[in-house]
Amino acid sequence: AKYATMFLAVLDPQAHTLSYCNAGHNSGLLLSAKGDVQQLDSSGPPVGLMPEGIYTEQTVEMAPEDLLVLYTDGITEASDPDDEEYGIDRLAKICKLRRQDDLAILSEAIQQDLDRFTRGVPYADDRTLLLIRRA
Repeated sequence: AKYATMFLAVLDPQAHTLSYCNAGHNSGLLLSAKGDVQQLDSSGPPVGLMPEGIYTEQTVEMAPEDLLVLYTDGITEASDPDDEEYGIDRLAKICKLRRQDDLAILSEAIQQDLDRFTRGVPYADDRTLLLIRRA
């Protein structure tokens, strides 16, 4: 009756790769320095949803200036007064637009964009955001 989603990642700074397993969590976003967006989709079911789960490891290259965006559903499922959700496309759009910003500034820009979008509707869930950029 209980389960958890999880995004487990290992960053290899020597090989410039990110190996991950996404257990039913929101798709991570990997933005290239040029602005291409790759979704790091689920590679297995949420943990505890089934007696046994098969999880596969995925590996992606992180080129210089690539940006990794990991987040909880409290961000993408935030609603406006019309009950429309913020969504992954809006998150990807602001990340793409502001991808060169300092990570603290980008984080604040995302929060401000969320606040503008929700127009005072209380957040229904926690919001967690992790931003990593390869130097």
